[in-house]
Amino acid sequence: MEKILEQARAIFVFRYYYQDQSQQDLIQMLNARLADSFFLYRHLTKAQSTLQNVITCRELDLFGELADQLYTSICQLSSRITELGANPVVSHRTSRMKAYPTAACLLEHVEALNERFTTHAFKLDEGIDLAIRCDDQVTADLLTDMLRDANRALWLFEEQLQG
Repeated sequence: MEKILEQARAIFVFRYYYQDQSQQDLIQMLNARLADSFFLYRHLTKAQSTLQNVITCRELDLFGELADQLYTSICQLSSRITELGANPVVSHRTSRMKAYPTAACLLEHVEALNERFTTHAFKLDEGIDLAIRCDDQVTADLLTDMLRDANRALWLFEEQLQG
């Protein structure tokens, strides 16, 4: 039993205390994107539930599809953080997402979500740059997929705002 505890302590020390600075920066950035994704998911589902009796089925399906994509991204980010030897952490302190306003109509919700998805896309782009600098192609690919989804959402929101 003592030997098992000693091995567990050695693994803990190796994983958490001897990571180089670039990996710590990468984990910190991933936790921030995880928090952003989580709060963006909450904002999207809040808008969806608020508007469910006001908008068309097509628009409701769009919100649901975007929420599903964000949920998948949250799971993938959590897995990647764990693969890098850290624990996923969702906190208001690590998120740069502004609080969701009390919106009354579809246009106000779309404007609020558009603003938040724009911020999210910008931060994902910064994260891709960091992953490339840290020579972590797996993380860069994950964030690129998330950025593609965010840009698609922005395109759909812009279409709603102009239409």
